[in-house]
Amino acid sequence: EVFLSDGTRVGAVSDVLQHGAADVFVVTGEKEVQFPFLKDLVQNIDTAEKRIILDKKRFLEVCLYED
Repeated sequence: EVFLSDGTRVGAVSDVLQHGAADVFVVTGEKEVQFPFLKDLVQNIDTAEKRIILDKKRFLEVCLYED
């Protein structure tokens, strides 16, 4: 599961695309969204809880929503 730093649930990781400089995570929730896996974006990875926490401000700068 992927969440933003304010607790908003983005969705579940459905795919990881490998595009050179950074892997691109595809997350399916209310909408499908893609974002690059960047060091300044990812705040925490909790493998026990299967959660990724992203910085909300940075996420909104780099995410791409599918229509």
